[in-house]
Amino acid sequence: MKNIGLELSSIGIFGFGNMGQSIFDLLKEQKNYKFFINDSILRQARDLRKMKVSRAEWSNNLVELIKSSDLLFICVKPQNFRELEPLEAKNKTIISIMAGITLKEINQKFKGSKVIRTMPNLPLQIGEGILAWYYQKNYLNKF
Repeated sequence: MKNIGLELSSIGIFGFGNMGQSIFDLLKEQKNYKFFINDSILRQARDLRKMKVSRAEWSNNLVELIKSSDLLFICVKPQNFRELEPLEAKNKTIISIMAGITLKEINQKFKGSKVIRTMPNLPLQIGEGILAWYYQKNYLNKF
């Protein structure tokens, strides 16, 4: 992560389905980051407290998750994202894995943030995936 000029100590993951879990599993092996996870959307579907997730804290709400994280992965389904109210995320870096959600839409929901879109593929779940990144022109000059 240091190659884009970010010095990170905490990473948030909003959405802890298959891809959110895969990203967490891969990143937790890289460095001693502190992780914050919020999955209020999925809590209705399964009991996440039974999941054994070391080096991570569950966050009660998205505002708390944003405040606690230097970098925030958005790993929810696009229809769930569109239901969110706009939130202040000034100077936060957001990485979205949502298909079909534009940089503009993410900036409207997370005001003041810097946004990167990526589309991981399924082999990421076993550490063999490929990621394509997209960011706004001159994005890296903002750091």
